[in-house]
Amino acid sequence: PGLPLLLTTTDARTPKNAQLAHDTRAELAWWLPGPQAQLRITGNAYIYPAPDFALAAADASRLADVQEATSTASAIEGHVRTLRDGFQKAIQKGQLTPEGFDWERERKERFDAMSGHMRASWVRPAPGTVLKPDDDPKSWPETLPKFDEAQEEEKKLVEAALNNFALVVIDPSEVDYLELGVIPNQRTRFFKDSKAGPWKEEAVVP
Repeated sequence: PGLPLLLTTTDARTPKNAQLAHDTRAELAWWLPGPQAQLRITGNAYIYPAPDFALAAADASRLADVQEATSTASAIEGHVRTLRDGFQKAIQKGQLTPEGFDWERERKERFDAMSGHMRASWVRPAPGTVLKPDDDPKSWPETLPKFDEAQEEEKKLVEAALNNFALVVIDPSEVDYLELGVIPNQRTRFFKDSKAGPWKEEAVVP
């Protein structure tokens, strides 16, 4: 309860890594159709990439063709190093550290928990890069096994996919919950006074 972290995943080659390397503040918002409610979570988002993340030569070449400076191969590797360092600093400050928790084990378990189709998505060319005339999406792997279940001919592909697979760890500081399915409408704000402080609750105007 003192460390209510939210986890999702991303590809270490995507632009959001450059954005989060510059500023970790993030916001999640979505609509819950059943209760007719809007949920907005504000906090800091940290990326946990593969400890030895490196761009494949094919991805580096493809990214070199992209004009935006934040998408060049050297820039992406620099951003990932920055994110890795930021994650370690957050751990050292007492954040993101459930006692006895192993983030690398968690990353691998999350990778294995994905469907085979999703695991294969991390071994395709870098997301967002332009499809080239000689690209054949039908030749890309459609599915990949779990890391420990890969046969010899599949191991390189699984290792490449796992290399690109990263966790996004969100440390929330505020939750805004708007309920439109009740009359009168209700809105509640949950927040922390400090990073280590207890959560507080207050009713606000919808």
